[in-house]
Amino acid sequence: MIQPLDKTVIGALKTFYIEEIRISLKTNQRVVSLFDVGELFGPAYVRVQPAERTIKGFATTGLYPSRRSIFNDEDFLEQHIKMKMLPQLPIHNQRSSTQGKKIKIQMQVNPEDISPIPTLKKKVGTQGRKPGKAKIITSIPNKEELEESVRII
Repeated sequence: MIQPLDKTVIGALKTFYIEEIRISLKTNQRVVSLFDVGELFGPAYVRVQPAERTIKGFATTGLYPSRRSIFNDEDFLEQHIKMKMLPQLPIHNQRSSTQGKKIKIQMQVNPEDISPIPTLKKKVGTQGRKPGKAKIITSIPNKEELEESVRII
């Protein structure tokens, strides 16, 4: 059901919206932001809004008013030819020697047989700092170490 609207309304809406964006870019000399979208979309939507455009969309696709003559027999000819070209396999009604006997076949297939369970590979990081340990840097041994590293720099 979206085809008639896509054909006449949405296509025209895209065109009018792009036109509004071009006008805005020429007059404002700045990039269109997210806050400008509503202001630009409104006039484009109003230009597309007339009901005649929507009715025309349904009429061109033959949905309303219902026109059965919009598609000719030639439109379906290619599919008809393809269907005739498919090989017709004969069906033989042969009685099986197992008729009347009950055959019980059990097949158990595990999901692992079809597709193995995926395993996660450990990521090997090549960048970044070495992991450190949590320290209280104001304690006496850590404070002296920190002061020493600052003096070196």
